[in-house]
Amino acid sequence: ALVSYPYLRNIDGNKLVDDNGYYVRDTELAVIGDPSPNWIGGLLSFMQFKGFNLNFSIDMKSGGDIFSQTNYFGMQTGKLIESLSGRDEGRGGLPYYKSDDGRWILLNDHDLDIAPNGNMVYHDGMILEGVNNNGMPNEQVIPASDYYRRTYYRYSGFYEEGVFENTYIRLREFSLGYDLAHSLLRKGKINGLLLSLIGRNLFYFKKSVPHIYVDSAFGSMSEYTFQENGALPSARSIGFSLKAQFGN
Repeated sequence: ALVSYPYLRNIDGNKLVDDNGYYVRDTELAVIGDPSPNWIGGLLSFMQFKGFNLNFSIDMKSGGDIFSQTNYFGMQTGKLIESLSGRDEGRGGLPYYKSDDGRWILLNDHDLDIAPNGNMVYHDGMILEGVNNNGMPNEQVIPASDYYRRTYYRYSGFYEEGVFENTYIRLREFSLGYDLAHSLLRKGKINGLLLSLIGRNLFYFKKSVPHIYVDSAFGSMSEYTFQENGALPSARSIGFSLKAQFGN
């Protein structure tokens, strides 16, 4: 199982925030994912029609959670498109300023450049969905950068944000060939001349984990079989082959 310190929640299941508007981690470990898949499978096919032949290989997997470092640290460092949310007014950021006692104060609109106390106005505010210790909805604004840094931090973040169900259907290999000897060279000494177009790691019909190639970075050690460790994806390759058969 995948185990970590999850969000602290109240008895109704709502996430708790502290007095400053930030999420709080539970002090008790809990299961946040199950790496065992529901099932795995594959499909191999070989078809021939006249001088043509078609081969393909499809891999399939349903369920089984993984932890993706690419997605987790990509959110912390602002490398992923999903981390744009809240960064400015155009991406849903809220206007706020810093009070004289160091608290973030929400403004009604983005029109002000200078706050009532003379401080700078920022436009990347967020109000996290959750409740305070009194059970009231959170209304405290925070900088978006604080949210991403705290939520996806390496040592004290919320690792459940990096857990994904790893379901996919992938076209692993595809080849289409034509036997030139079937028509062009039938009367010569060449019994077969097969020209094929071959592709590997071409694409996914379906994939539940964004931004990664689902098995490119898993290790052989047991603790790494359900962790994606930020490696580069496997290369897609497209090429051709020519096979000849000769006879008397």
